[in-house]
Amino acid sequence: MKIHIICYGNEFMGDDSAGILVYKLLSKKKLPQNIKIFNAGISGGRSLSLFKGANLVCIIDAVSPNGNPGRIHFKKKKDLLSEKGFIHTAHDMDFFTLINHF
Repeated sequence: MKIHIICYGNEFMGDDSAGILVYKLLSKKKLPQNIKIFNAGISGGRSLSLFKGANLVCIIDAVSPNGNPGRIHFKKKKDLLSEKGFIHTAHDMDFFTLINHF
């Protein structure tokens, strides 16, 4: 089974660096050959190629769910798609989307 761990974040935006910090920690570890880790930064939709070839994808990112900061969420794809408003991310927003969102 091929596993891809895709870490998103922005080191310059406080807690949005969570994914990048996880990437830095895991990249120092000797992971099994079937696990690949990626620093996707703030690439958002442009990172879709990182999903290719994976049987399982683990996404690490800071989100704004209805919960307490620091909470870890384990979600299946079908659950994420059905939960409108669960994920709040600034990755890949253009200027007009950004100002309309806030």
